[in-house]
Amino acid sequence: MFEVLSAVLSFIMIIGLTFINGFWLITLDELELDHLNPADVCKRLNKVVIPEMVVHGLLLFACLVGWAPVVLILNIPVAIWHGKKYMQNQHFLDPTEILRFKNLKASRNEAIAKTIFFGLQIIYGMYWMVSAIITSSVRKSSP
Repeated sequence: MFEVLSAVLSFIMIIGLTFINGFWLITLDELELDHLNPADVCKRLNKVVIPEMVVHGLLLFACLVGWAPVVLILNIPVAIWHGKKYMQNQHFLDPTEILRFKNLKASRNEAIAKTIFFGLQIIYGMYWMVSAIITSSVRKSSP
């Protein structure tokens, strides 16, 4: 039962992380196209930094409880990346630094990579969820 619950919750969290990183990408594109100013962009994106890290931590915990070693191993490097940025106090964006080409490009590439990463994880998360439900129903129906 815990495996099904953790698979469903993990799938929902993976979808949420994909949307958060898609939001990052869209907001950074709006900055690049001069639809928003740097202060607004940083204010919007800094609001979702900590929730993204918390949801990612909960995803790792759910993968550990439901024993999904593939998802767990795939997400450990992203967790290390988040931890490194948090420890070095680089997790928030600075409005005075974001418009530098190197910083904007790095933030944009990070958002693209994480969006693709979590987008691909949706496929495996769906497989894990369906297989957990089927395995659970087979266990219940067998005498």
